[in-house]
Parts: sequence; C-alpha cells; structure tokens
Amino acid sequence: MGINDENCRFTDVNEIKLKLHITSQYDRLTNAFLKILEKAKLVYNSNEYIFNFSSISFDSEVRKERITNIRNDLKSKYSEVIPYIELIDTCVNSYTEILTGKVSYTDVMFPNGKMDLVEKIYKGNKIADYFNKAAAYSVKCWVKAFIEANPGEIVNILEVGAGTGGLSKFMLKELNEFRNNVHYCYTDLSFGFTQFGKKIFKEYDFVEYRLFDAEKPVEAQGFTKNSYNIVIASNVVHATKNIENTLGNIYDLLKNKGIIVLNESIQRLDYSTLTFGLTDGWWLFEDEENRIEFSPILSNEKWSNVLKKSSFSNQISIGLPGRKIEDSIQNIIISEKNGEDKIEINLPFDSLCYTLQTGREHMNCRAAFIANSTNSLKNILEEYLSGQKSSKMFFGIADKSSPLSNLIVEGTSGNQFQNLLFKEKDFKKIAQLWVNGTDFMFEKIWENEKPLRISLPTYNFKEEYYCIKSSYGKKKATAIAPLLDVNKSDLNGLRFEKELSHLEFAKYHEAYRDNHLLNMMILFEMVYEAGDQLFKNKQFIITDVVWGSPVLITDDIILNICIYQIDDNIMFEINSSEKTIYMQGKYSTKYNDIKSEYLITEKTAEKKDVYNHLKSIGYICLNEKKYISSIEKVINQGDYVEKYHVRLNSEISMPEMVLNTNVLASIMHTVQFCANYNSHSSYIWIPDSVEKVVMFDSWDKATEIVIEQIENDSDYRVNIYIAKNTYVLGELINVNFRKLDF
Repeated sequence: MGINDENCRFTDVNEIKLKLHITSQYDRLTNAFLKILEKAKLVYNSNEYIFNFSSISFDSEVRKERITNIRNDLKSKYSEVIPYIELIDTCVNSYTEILTGKVSYTDVMFPNGKMDLVEKIYKGNKIADYFNKAAAYSVKCWVKAFIEANPGEIVNILEVGAGTGGLSKFMLKELNEFRNNVHYCYTDLSFGFTQFGKKIFKEYDFVEYRLFDAEKPVEAQGFTKNSYNIVIASNVVHATKNIENTLGNIYDLLKNKGIIVLNESIQRLDYSTLTFGLTDGWWLFEDEENRIEFSPILSNEKWSNVLKKSSFSNQISIGLPGRKIEDSIQNIIISEKNGEDKIEINLPFDSLCYTLQTGREHMNCRAAFIANSTNSLKNILEEYLSGQKSSKMFFGIADKSSPLSNLIVEGTSGNQFQNLLFKEKDFKKIAQLWVNGTDFMFEKIWENEKPLRISLPTYNFKEEYYCIKSSYGKKKATAIAPLLDVNKSDLNGLRFEKELSHLEFAKYHEAYRDNHLLNMMILFEMVYEAGDQLFKNKQFIITDVVWGSPVLITDDIILNICIYQIDDNIMFEINSSEKTIYMQGKYSTKYNDIKSEYLITEKTAEKKDVYNHLKSIGYICLNEKKYISSIEKVINQGDYVEKYHVRLNSEISMPEMVLNTNVLASIMHTVQFCANYNSHSSYIWIPDSVEKVVMFDSWDKATEIVIEQIENDSDYRVNIYIAKNTYVLGELINVNFRKLDF
C-alpha cells in the first residue's frame, strides 16, 4: 500500500493513515491491524511506530511463491480451512482499494451481491454444532428440574435472534419430550426469518413466532415484563450497540430466578479482524470498555462483569472439553436473574432537565415532553412508547436553512419575548416553537438557582440514531439504479440501500389528512431493480407481496431492501433503519405465458374525475401528473365482474424504469375511484397485498391497462393487466386493497 522500506518510522497512527490514504471509515480497523503487526513483531510501538519488514522479501515473485506454498500445504493437510483461505485471499488482495475508499467491501466480499465466499465458512461447522448441542442440553436439564419441582406449571422460553434456526433445531429436539409443559417463543428482527421458522419447525406445536428487537424496550413491542423463565441467544447479544442496554431488556423479560443462556465467542481472532473487520457491522458497538480491545467480542471475564452490572448472578460457563474456560474460543454462558428488583437510580429532576436543555447539542429531529417530576416524565415516556398521544408531547423537524426559524427570538424584542414565555411558564408554546427549529436560551430559566449538570448516557443522543443526515448539498456516489444507491450486502444477506432526501420526496409523495406518504408504488420499483441486480438478464416475477406500514414522510429516510434465501424461496423485505417493515414478498423464475383479449368498452370517466374525487375525500396527489387520459367501463362479456379500461395520455413522456412507477401510481388512484364508483362510498384504499407481479417488457405511450374487480366480502380486490395492442406486457394478480385510516 505504500510502505516498502525495511524500516519506516511514523510519529502516530494519523501519519500512517495519511501515508497510506486510508479513509476515516477504517480508523478502528487500522488500529486493529497495527496490533496484529505488533504481535507478529513487524511493527514496534514505543514513542513512535517503527515498521520492520526485514524478514519479508519485497521481491514480488519470491513472496508470491512463499505464500502459494503455505496455502497449498494448509489446503492439503486441512481441507476444512479452504473456504477460510479463499475469503482472506480475496480480502487481502483488495485491501488497497477497500481501505482507500476506491471500492466498497461489499463488492469484494459479496461480489454481484452473492454470499458464496462468506457462506462457505458457516456450513458444516463442527464447533458451532458442539456449542448448540451444549446449550440445548443445559436448557433441557433446567426445564426437567423445574417441571419436577413445579408440576403443572408451564416453562416459558424465548429465543432472541433465532434467524434460520441454527440453535432452535437443537433446542426444540431436546424440549419435545416436555412439549405439554413448554411454550417456546421463536423471535427475530425479520418477519421472513420468523416465517421460515414457522415452516421448518411446524411439527412442534408448542412454538410461537414473533418479531423482537433486543435493543428496544420490551413492553413497547407487546411483550410483558417478568414473563419468561428462560431467554436464549446465540451469537446475537455481542452484535448490539450497547451490551448493558440489551441485557437490561432481557432482564425485563425474565421472571425472578429466570435464566439467560448465551452462546458467544469469547476470543478475538485475527482472522475475523482481517476479513469481517472490513464490514460496517463489525464496528457498530459503542461501549468499548465492555469489549476486547479492537473487536466487538467480550471475554468470559467481561461477560461476568456486564452480567453482574445488569443484576444477573450465579454465572456458569461451558467451554470446549479439555480447555480452561478462558482459553476456549466460544462459551455457553448461563446466568440467573436476581430475585430482587433492579436498583433504581433517582436523578434530581431539576438537574436532569438542566442537563438535557443546556448540556446537549440540539439536533434537527426533536422531541419535547412537559413534566413536573421524574415520575410524571416516566409516565409520559411510557405513554409514548405504548403509542399513546398526549398534549404534553411535541415532535418536529428543525429547518436550520430557514432564516425564519430563529427570527422570533433574535434581537432585543426577541429577548423580551423569551423572558415573557419563561416568566409565564408557557411551556407548551416554548416546546412547540423549539421542536420546529427555534433555539431558546434555556439558561435563562435557571438564572436564580442553577442546578448541577449531571452525567447522562451519551449513546442515546448521537444524531445518527434518531436523525438521518440529509443528502442535500452532497454529491452522492453513482447509483446502481434510479432507486438503488449502494450495495450494502453483509453477513446476513443481500441488501441494497436507497436514501430519499426531502427534495426527492417531492417527486414521489402524496397526502391524506395532513399525513405525507411515500407513493407506495416506489417500493415495487425498488424490488424490480434489486431483482435485476440479483437475476441479471434472467426473467423473474414477484409473488406473495404484503405491504406493511405506509412510509410516513417526516425527514430524509433510508430504505433498505434485503434479499435472503429460505429453502428454495428467495425472499425480499423493504424496511427502514428503525426496523419498520414496509413490504415483503418473494422472487420466482417460474411463470406461465399470458394471453390478451379484445375488449368492448364504454366511456366512464376522465382523468379529472378521478383526481376531483380523491380531493373530495381528502387524498391529495401532490405531484399529480396527467398520465391517465380516460377510464372506460368494459361492457359485460358473459362474466359478472366489473372491468375498467384505462387509456394513457400519449403526450406525456415516460420515465426510464422497469415499472413505470408514476403510471402504476395513477392506476392505483384509478382503482380507488373505481372502488368507490359503484358503491358511492368515500374510502381511501391503499395496497395491502398482491399474489403475483409479472413484467415482460417496458411500457410506452401506447400501453393500455385493464382493471378487473374480483368478488370479495370486505376489502377491494382486483387483477391489473398491462397490454399493448394484443400483447400483454405484464400483470398484477389478486391485488388486495385495504381502507386507510389514521
């Protein structure tokens, strides 16, 4: 990378990074690399870093020959290490490009979005199987003893981050003999993984499948505190941002004397640093004091410490046979919840308010709560977490680019206005102005008696977790496709990311009752563009689509589309950085040809009729385009379903997309019109699910659409056919719409 002399000296790490042009993204990895080189005695660190490569030949041919001989020797003696060698070879050969920012690690470790390089490491892993069996046997022994001591009671067990069931299959097999006395909750962040578990473990009728995020409060996710006897997690807890926060949530789930069973690595391996250390997820942790230096891993001793701090006790560790616990690379760690309640720390309320008002940088995404005591604040926060609304809660986005945001509090008159609000304690007005961007001098509240500024946790206040930085004014990297910015594939599967700024929203959003919504058809385009990346030029279709929450527009947002394989099914999921799920479904390459039909029609409505109707019921299409020319009702041809024929405006230019998103959105608006046309109702209908989506060719101005209503008792269901002349370009089958309400 640029250090080729036998002895090079650098005053500090920054000088090394400058010499090698290493980007700031890899600051922590650079320190880890230097530690590995120190251990190999290739770097000496006293008052400066001295590189000593005298034992290494700089003749490229000699070096290549030596490495090849070592590689071949390892492969011939230990065939199980071949996948490891292939991965580290690939990574090391691309270090220069990755560390300098010329190439993303995803393009190297997951070329073309494929998992092959990484996936091979986890297949047939005997050590992983050993620890899964050890964890399952330990739980079985505890359950057996509990049932014998408490006949008739049900043992409640929850598994965190079950994924594809690597640990679950061992657990459920061991627990099956107690199936009448056990309730097992299989959880994961991903709906796709819970559905996968439901499919492969359907023989076990004592299992429930739910979504759960161990980094979030349990009650806010619909779980009851003190309700589980055992919580299990395999290689999950260390991957969270703050261990004590995660253990605190698990503690809340457990009954008194309940146990936590962890299956975790306890050694930092240089191999992992040299490969997986290139990934973003490896360095997400924030509590460095709890981790082994230069890694997200905790040693057995550190696990003991954090478990004690989190009010767990009586820890037992199980390692590899014949090794000391601290020398094992992996451990099963079992600990018990104390019978006593966790110690509550009572902070002075005035000091808490003073610190939050004056001791933190005020960010753009803001929330304010009006309270007069610690207990009242706690109650308001619990209401917020449970989804309730209150006149004491205020939320907003501060627009710092607006010259009007602080005009009201500037100058002499502004100072007098602030003093008046503080004097009259008009906290509602202060809160409303502040969350929308007005910066008050909160020190004025405390002029007479200033409280102490206290130490508060810092990680909850970092901007990146609550505000997504705007791309406005920044130059984005070249996008993969119009609605896919970057390939963010990692160890969990393929992932593509799209950042939508507030400027881009103007092209895609609509409004209903003061709620600004993303045009839901944009998600279809993301799915198709990701499918193009996955299947290249191969024809594919989309099936079993389910929409989740509407995408509410409050600020810039990052949408992720994740693709993963479960058995023979290729699943996709679109979600946000906050784990909100917007769409899920499957890809398939199996489809049947479609035939078109000749339609006899009569004119029913024009474009203006559709949008006038939508406006009359409060649905505003803010970027309304004149894609629809007219709507014609199909004259009955022997069947008894309603059909509508939609003609497009030939004067409008078409965007270059796989699916013409704006046209498809216009069709959805037409469906809303048709749904209310005969029933004379005034509902807002949004897509809920679709059985199958097939697109054979792109659309143009001559494209025509047929909407065919399907008999349905409650919701509104249609088939949508896209055709040109007598050729069918695509179809959306069994599109189900549900009523929207806020």
